Amino acid sequence: MLTPEKYKKLVQQLEKHLPQEEEVEFKKEQVLFYEGHLPCGVFVLLKGQTSPPAKDKFLGLTELLADKPYSETVTATTDVCVAVISKAEVLAFLKK
Repeated sequence: MLTPEKYKKLVQQLEKHLPQEEEVEFKKEQVLFYEGHLPCGVFVLLKGQTSPPAKDKFLGLTELLADKPYSETVTATTDVCVAVISKAEVLAFLKK
């Protein structure tokens, strides 16, 4: 299990290494991901708003770390731009 301190450290590491070439845009009311689907990466909110709101700008991080399906469907409430960090990249940061 990831302690709050380790989670915070991971978030800081990921923020420093955002892959800019992996940016994806969603229009208002588009779904970023669906409840019940398995995460293949983490969405980092760069601009816009979602419902439910992103925790620490990171969408799907908790489910990815727990190796569980998404617990909710996330929808863009405005036009949204996200950076996508693959599951492999996130897990590599955990090993450091």
